[in-house]
Amino acid sequence: MEHLNRYSRYYNPALAKAIYANTGRKTKQTISYTWLDKKSLDMARKKAAAR
Repeated sequence: MEHLNRYSRYYNPALAKAIYANTGRKTKQTISYTWLDKKSLDMARKKAAAR
């Protein structure tokens, strides 16, 4: 469990700093999917639609 605390002490401030530094910038968000991603999404959507 200690290793998680160590990672947290490093990464939480680093992520907060990176988010703060990029606040307000408008960037074009792009997402690309592999064939496996597409298959997984399709299966999840079909399951949700069946409910």
